Amino acid sequence: MAIGEIRALVVATNFANLSVAATVTRPDETPIETIAIWLTDETEDRPTGQDFSRRDRRRVLALKTADVPTVPLGTRITAALPVVDASDQGWVVDGFDRYEAEHVRVVVVPDLEWQPDDEDT
Repeated sequence: MAIGEIRALVVATNFANLSVAATVTRPDETPIETIAIWLTDETEDRPTGQDFSRRDRRRVLALKTADVPTVPLGTRITAALPVVDASDQGWVVDGFDRYEAEHVRVVVVPDLEWQPDDEDT
């Protein structure tokens, strides 16, 4: 089996076993129902380009590019955190961690304008 085939199998297995349901709404577009994977939170001791040091956790979410080919800044995402009985929360794409062939890793922050749908309450 070639390396590319092994990589594709690992990515497919991860999305099949570790994903949460997500709704992605790019600016001025219709929502896309998909799945996403929460990656381990990262802490930056000194963010790039900053004069003042601040230790913030970065929440990183992986989305399949087959479902969501582009994820511009400001894209809104509804997804639950990967904990038992977590309810959906609103997130906004604030930056990018990495682009891969099969997925994109986006940095998200809480969406302060998000309101749960009637069915989420």
